[in-house]
Amino acid sequence: PVMRPAILFLPVNNNGSHWSLLVVNQATREAFHYDSLEGRPDYDAMPQFQVASRVAAALSAQSLSAMPMVQQGDDYTCGDHVLAGIEALVERVNDDGRFQSALDFRRIDMNLSEITPNRKHTVDVLTVIEEFDAEVCLSVPSG
Repeated sequence: PVMRPAILFLPVNNNGSHWSLLVVNQATREAFHYDSLEGRPDYDAMPQFQVASRVAAALSAQSLSAMPMVQQGDDYTCGDHVLAGIEALVERVNDDGRFQSALDFRRIDMNLSEITPNRKHTVDVLTVIEEFDAEVCLSVPSG
């Protein structure tokens, strides 16, 4: 049988212009959308939310909630906000080194209005991942 992850963290892109974060709890069929440009009264009509809504529906989510996220003050750090949001939620889910069950996921603080995206931290993490990937590739015997 194919194992399905309990919680999905999905960066969502709208026509190459903006990134937001969709979190899907597959056990409860709940989805949560975080957008660092959401400060609009007609949020659920915005294209970014509509893209997230279609993805959530394709993953059998029965509900989609707009969630609070710190707002970006420019036109280019949406990706930093998404990555910082994923990191914050994973740290909260992975409390004390134990991954909480998907049903317990609702008990964590899911508000991302206080996170502080940091481009240098993002670059440092990605550099470590690239270096690890390079080491793994070099250590795998060929043929």
